[in-house]
Amino acid sequence: MRRGGPSRLCAVLLTVGLGGCSLGNVISAHGVDYNVTVEGASNALLVLNVLRARDNAPLYFTTLPQIRGSLSVGGTFGLDLHSNPNPSALNVATLGAAAGVNPSFDVATLDTREFTRGILEPLEIGLFKYFWERDFPEQMLFYLLVSRVERVGPGAGRQVINNDPRARRVQSDEAIDRCMTEVISGRFEDAPPCDRFRDIVEAITRSGRVRFNAYTQLRPIGPSIAAGDVGTKPDVIARLGQADMRLVRVGERYQFHHATEEVAICEARDRPRALEADEATRRAGLGTPPDSREPNRFRLFSVTRTHRHPAPPARTGRGQPVGQRHDPCHHSEIVVDPDVAAEPEAGANDFRVYLRSVDEVFTYLGAVVRRQEEDGIPIDFVPDPRQEPHPRQRPHLFMLRREGAGDPRFSVLYRNSRHFVGSQTRTDYTLQVLALLARLLNVHKAATDIPTTRAVQLVR
Repeated sequence: MRRGGPSRLCAVLLTVGLGGCSLGNVISAHGVDYNVTVEGASNALLVLNVLRARDNAPLYFTTLPQIRGSLSVGGTFGLDLHSNPNPSALNVATLGAAAGVNPSFDVATLDTREFTRGILEPLEIGLFKYFWERDFPEQMLFYLLVSRVERVGPGAGRQVINNDPRARRVQSDEAIDRCMTEVISGRFEDAPPCDRFRDIVEAITRSGRVRFNAYTQLRPIGPSIAAGDVGTKPDVIARLGQADMRLVRVGERYQFHHATEEVAICEARDRPRALEADEATRRAGLGTPPDSREPNRFRLFSVTRTHRHPAPPARTGRGQPVGQRHDPCHHSEIVVDPDVAAEPEAGANDFRVYLRSVDEVFTYLGAVVRRQEEDGIPIDFVPDPRQEPHPRQRPHLFMLRREGAGDPRFSVLYRNSRHFVGSQTRTDYTLQVLALLARLLNVHKAATDIPTTRAVQLVR
C-alpha cells in the first residue's frame, strides 16, 4: 500500500460516519413536506364538504392527525489486500452508502358523538367576538356566522329576517342605499328586490363601530322574602350557596334572581356617519329619522343555550327601572321583570341574533355556490363600509371556479369536475373564508378523536 493510504481511508470513513449521524437537514426538509401535505389534504376536505352541501349530500369529516417518517442511513467499506509481494501493487478500497425514507400516516374519521354534537351546536358568542376583534371584515362575519335575526319588543310581532342566499338580488349602490334607509326607518317587511338581512347589515356596519358588552341578566324567581327570613330559613340559606342565584333588595324586602351571562352587540354610532345616514333617509322620503345623538339605533342580543329572551328594561310596580340598570349596551348587570312589557329605547331596533353552527356554515356556503351556479348571482359584501366611496367595492364572499383564472391557490376534483380556489384579492375572499372555517372546525377536534391501533403480536 502507498504511503499515506491508511490516513486517507480513515478520513473518508470519518466523513461517511459523520454524514450518517447528521440528519438535521433531512428531517427538517421532510417535516416541511409533511406540513404541506396536511395543508393540501385539509384544504381539499373543506372544499369537498362545501360541494357536498351544495348537492344536499351527507358531509364527511376526516383528519390527518399523524404522519411518521422512518429515516435510515447505511454505509459499507471494503478493502482488497493482495498477496502480491510487489510493493508497488495497488490495494483496492470500495465505499458504499444508502439512505431511505419510509413515511406512514393515520387517517381519522371524525364521527364521534362529541365531535358531531359540537359542530351541530350554535357557535358561542365569545368566538364571534374573538373573530370580530381580529382582522376579519365585519360584514363577512355577519353573512358567514349569523343565520337570522329576530326583531323583538312591543309592537314588533314576530319578524324574522333570514340570512338566505336565495333572497339576494343584483342591485346598484343607490338601490341598496334606499333599501337600507327603509330598514333604518323601521320597515322590515319583505319588499323585493330588497334583501332585508343585507339591509340590516349595511345599516349597522356603515354608521359606526359595533361593540360587545358582556353583562349579567337577573330574572326574579319565586316570591319576595322578608328581611328577617334571609338568614334564618334553611331553604333561603341553601339557595344563597348556588352560583347562578343572586339575592336583590327590592324596597323593604328581598327577591331571588336567576343570573345568566349574556352579551349585547351594540351599534356605536359616530356622529358624522350617523348624520349622513339620517340625511339619506330624509332624501329618500322615508320620514324623519331618529335623533342622531341616540347612540344605539340597533341593539342585537346574543341567544345563549340557557336563555333565549331579549333584555328589555325591568319595571317595578311604579313603572321605574330597577336601580336604573336597564340598558345592556351600557351596564354590566341588569334586572328584568318578565311580567311587565318594557318600553323600547327611543329610536332603537332590538334583535335577537342567532349564530350558526359549524355544520350550518357548510350548508350556507353550499347554498352560496348553488345560487352562483344556477342564477349567476354571487353573495358579495363591503370589506370596510365606513371608508369605501361610491361605487363601493363588493368582493365575492365565496366562489369556486371551474377554470383556473390567473394563478389558482389549489384545486379539488369532485365528481369528475375540477374546482379552483384563487388567492385572496380585492374581489374574492374565498381563501379567507376557508381559513376561518378551518379554525372553527379545529375547535371541535380533540385528542380522543385520533384512533389508536393496539400492538398485535403473532406467536407460532
